[in-house]
Amino acid sequence: MSKRDDGLIKISELANLSGVPAPTIKHYMNKGLIPGPSLRTSRNMAWYDPRLAPRIRAIRELQRTQFLPLDVIKEMLEGESGAYAERDILESVARAVSGRMSRRRLSRTALLRTGAEASDLDWLVTNDFAAPDVTDGEEHWSGDDLALVEAIGSARRAGLSPAMIPIEVLKKYRELMRDVVRFEIELFQRDIVPNSKDKLIPLADTAVEHSERLLMLVRRKQLVPVLKAALQSQQKAKS
Repeated sequence: MSKRDDGLIKISELANLSGVPAPTIKHYMNKGLIPGPSLRTSRNMAWYDPRLAPRIRAIRELQRTQFLPLDVIKEMLEGESGAYAERDILESVARAVSGRMSRRRLSRTALLRTGAEASDLDWLVTNDFAAPDVTDGEEHWSGDDLALVEAIGSARRAGLSPAMIPIEVLKKYRELMRDVVRFEIELFQRDIVPNSKDKLIPLADTAVEHSERLLMLVRRKQLVPVLKAALQSQQKAKS
């Protein structure tokens, strides 16, 4: 690693340290999620603080696993406070959610061979639903990014065509989930972090698992009564 006496490193080395491609890191900088270079020694040479790596990695995991747009992640970062440094909180949550992701990895070419639509892949990336790694010019999809693509493919193979469930509905799902995620983060910061002592990481993992189960069960329990109320409302409107 090329490191200056003051510890600063090049962006390529920051990318290797964080596991996030340099173009994505620059995108985070442009969006204001992380600071720019700590030093510029020439027009084309910039140096970065290696301590940004955990924050970069955590942002990427929140983006990939929670389907959060960058403006929401930025809002979360700017609102953080408490006994733990923000990178410790983010790292704990990111580690918890990433531990639940599949380790499978497929290239864009391989995904297209399975029947995935190129337009869907492009849409997911453009709208911040996915952030595939790019190696030697080829996208590689993994974790929940890959799971999302496969879920879309599975729905279509089951007969739910784009006309029935267009991919654009993901925007509405994300919009509805923002309040839920904000509540979870507030709960995490308010109650879990101050009382976790040296057990933040295992408790974060337990909290993620617990919240996912609760969300699934509460949603399932609401399906029938909400549907029933909607049908009754339609019948009244017709009569």
